[in-house]
Amino acid sequence: MLCGMLRGASMVMAGLVCITSGSGFVQPVPTFVSVAAAGMPCYLACTTLKSKLGCDDSPDVFGIHAVGGTLGALLGDVFATLVILKVFGVAIGLRESRETEVNGLDLSEHGEEGYIL
Repeated sequence: MLCGMLRGASMVMAGLVCITSGSGFVQPVPTFVSVAAAGMPCYLACTTLKSKLGCDDSPDVFGIHAVGGTLGALLGDVFATLVILKVFGVAIGLRESRETEVNGLDLSEHGEEGYIL
């Protein structure tokens, strides 16, 4: 029972470590996704990776902080990129019109053909 409670507390800590790097700008839904995504990699680092490396890490510091922090930094970048793409998509659009796509960007944007075959 105690081992299960300690493992559960470690996974809660992993979720907190994961979201700490982006806590100032990440919205609630991406926060829940990040916290949920941190559980399994940190758990595997605390159990499998630790035993394969043969390291003595009784409080699971490496598995929680190194893996959870790295995952949080990467996920923060992913969510920030998605927000930037959404803003640009609303402001200026991310696709050309259908006519421009059919004619080709060389002709419609530059007034000349790029590849004359």
